[in-house]
Amino acid sequence: MKKLYPLLFLFLFFTSIFAQSDDVKAKVEEINRVMEKAMLSNNPEMTLDYYTDDAISMPNYQPMMRGKEALKNAAQMQKQNPMDWQSFNLNSTDIYQSGDYVIDVGTYDYSMNIPQMEEPYTDKGKYLTVYEKQDDGSLKIKLETYNSDINPWQMMGKDEDMKDEKMHKETDEEDMDNK
Repeated sequence: MKKLYPLLFLFLFFTSIFAQSDDVKAKVEEINRVMEKAMLSNNPEMTLDYYTDDAISMPNYQPMMRGKEALKNAAQMQKQNPMDWQSFNLNSTDIYQSGDYVIDVGTYDYSMNIPQMEEPYTDKGKYLTVYEKQDDGSLKIKLETYNSDINPWQMMGKDEDMKDEKMHKETDEEDMDNK
């Protein structure tokens, strides 16, 4: 019987670790669903309670934002945009825990109608969100960054222009070296 106690202890210990992981994953997924709903309803302000007061956001093609007030200003500006969100999906692929922090790595995709565009605009990319555990057990976003998988230069046909320009520059430099 004494030999069973260590095994029982190990079983309970590992069971509690996995239960905590499932609980954290469920919390992250719940917050992701709120973020999706906020985008689709054009109500980004509903997400502000999920950020720490000193949160940092590093969005695609924009300057870094520091603090909840900056996030609130960005949400108000976004709300004024004439975009009509058709879909917005967050897919958590990896969750890591360390002390009071939870790191969510994942992908996103969305589709929206934009005035004066014939076809809906679509995008897909990746994100990284660092959550800070709060005293009440909830999670709040401390840091986030996200960016597109789509190369904007390629979309505008500039990618080829840039390659041609680089090739011409290299050829010109070789000509100068040969003189």
